[in-house]
Amino acid sequence: MITVDGVTVCIDPSLPLFNEMGRKYSMIIVAILRQKEEGINFNQIISFIPFSSTTIISRRLKKLAEIGIIEKLNSDGHLIYKLTKFGKELSDLLVPLMHLAEIHYGVKVTE
Repeated sequence: MITVDGVTVCIDPSLPLFNEMGRKYSMIIVAILRQKEEGINFNQIISFIPFSSTTIISRRLKKLAEIGIIEKLNSDGHLIYKLTKFGKELSDLLVPLMHLAEIHYGVKVTE
């Protein structure tokens, strides 16, 4: 249990989530899928993460689906990945975290 600003939270249920979100590419995959709410296929996900390992991305997608963050759907005979309702709520918290890291570490994205 932890208490912050008068709110007590049991951290045990969140450990699988934190463990997975700390793995390489997991947060990036969630952010990509938030950007593409209609869902995208595996090759499109790979195209957003240059020089990534297809094996690792595949493992992350499988685990993110197992813990309820994303869902794998068949759309017109094609396999796509989308965020679940929980995944969208999670991404609402992750994007500000990623932005804070961007500011803190001085990396600026140019368009």
